[in-house]
Amino acid sequence: MSSFWEAWQPRPADVEALRTPNPHLPFPATSPLLILPGSPVTPLRLPLFGATCTSTAGVLAPDQPLPDAAAAEDVCLFVGGPVWALAWCPHSLPHGKHAHGAAHEAAVDFLALACHPPGQPRHTIGAPASGPAAVQVWALPRPGARGGKDTPLPPSLHCILPHDGGVTWGLAWCPDPGACLPDADPGSEPGAPGRLGLLAACQGDGLVVVHAVPARPGPGPGPVAARARVACLNVAALGTLPSCLDWAPAAPHDTLLVGCWDGSALLLKLAPSALGADGRSGPSAGAGGLRPLARYAADALPLRGVSFFPPGENGDAGAPDPAARHTFAAAGQGGVLTVWDARDPLGPAYAQLLTSGCLLGLAWTADPRGLLVACDDGAVRGVLVDARALAQNAACNGGKVNNSFSWRGAGQGALWTLCVEPRLQLVAYGGEDGVVGVFVAGFQQDNRKRPAHHPVAGFQFREGALHVLDPGQLAASHGLYAGKSVERLPALKGRPFPPEAQAVTRMAWHPNAGEKWGRLATGCWAGMVRVQTIYRR
Repeated sequence: MSSFWEAWQPRPADVEALRTPNPHLPFPATSPLLILPGSPVTPLRLPLFGATCTSTAGVLAPDQPLPDAAAAEDVCLFVGGPVWALAWCPHSLPHGKHAHGAAHEAAVDFLALACHPPGQPRHTIGAPASGPAAVQVWALPRPGARGGKDTPLPPSLHCILPHDGGVTWGLAWCPDPGACLPDADPGSEPGAPGRLGLLAACQGDGLVVVHAVPARPGPGPGPVAARARVACLNVAALGTLPSCLDWAPAAPHDTLLVGCWDGSALLLKLAPSALGADGRSGPSAGAGGLRPLARYAADALPLRGVSFFPPGENGDAGAPDPAARHTFAAAGQGGVLTVWDARDPLGPAYAQLLTSGCLLGLAWTADPRGLLVACDDGAVRGVLVDARALAQNAACNGGKVNNSFSWRGAGQGALWTLCVEPRLQLVAYGGEDGVVGVFVAGFQQDNRKRPAHHPVAGFQFREGALHVLDPGQLAASHGLYAGKSVERLPALKGRPFPPEAQAVTRMAWHPNAGEKWGRLATGCWAGMVRVQTIYRR
């Protein structure tokens, strides 16, 4: 265990059984009518926090086992509303550590998410939000996990983290293995639930909060509500509001990077020993284990993505230059991508205008090192920052250096989200069209050598039902990049925009992939989250 996080433990008094109905979960009791892949077509509605395997087309009760180990590879969850924050916990637990009475050691993964409350489809930029809301944490068996005869392995809600900040704009888990402490310290209070991990959240009321998420749901069956807020900073007191965030991937993992609605980025210092008299934090600026270090003018318009430079396989921040530990990128509605050295807040080390529109998603690639963004004109754009790869491109292009790349298919809608699987370097993206595209990260200078992108999933709302689609159902008209970029405007003429219910709003790869597979979570506007195992060809 890392002693750095020792003070941030959930207490027994922080955890209580989840009561329903609950004002922090103001969601409809059932999902939209769903039509899942398969034949014959079987429409169904999921209850709130219900789940189904796409292979069975039936509702899974919380105490119902999966029909087989393969069923965990493709499940759908109804989480209540438009999914606006999504983050996998980097720590997995044996099922026996997560559930009482479990007799086997099958691995369980955890997914944190947050939804827009119904009745609030829009929020005014720069205006604080308020009202009951919650972060959800789900427990999901890892693909291939097998339970005992009497021990179910369903997908299920693990806990909620209620708050009164109106909405949760972003989530980020602490990547430090020491943040996971499933067995409570010997000196902890009797009945202490242990700690699954530390989860940072930026709320609509201006607070950036760190939660100590309990490892076990409680003394009884079913999910719990956990109020173990161990650190807090009121960003509104600094004259801005948070929009997105990232947790430092390099040891000692003691900083948060926060993007804001006014276009600035904040670097915040975590100090677990700096707690209030009651061992918990307060909402005042600069107090409660979280304090501002620096502020950066990254954009004139709201930031939609911030990301630290990712670590290498040996934890060396991916490059021999120690400056890489202090490098981060920011992207926002001004269309400008900036890369910063955190030690120099006066100006970016690199800045490039990529589009006249908005950048709505941001992720680093590893080999070669670069940055990819999702754009509101339907394109994926990339910037190559790897010196060796840039030199090779120049050699193949008569000495001319081109570090900017673009991929755009015939799809109609804006791209809202993009993520990169760190080990397999699989890029996933989606947006208003409801189609999830995947390709292997690369920056080929010659357009003819760029492989086409492949659909792996989709949502389509028609005839009053949300259709959950498989790749075979999307092969003919997926609208993704098909080997060459196309103009978007001809595709828009005379055609209505896709229904917002099918829009893909957020995606996240599990940080711990297999040798040839990754686990992708996709959230949509209709309140559905699909969790799939994606294999690299």
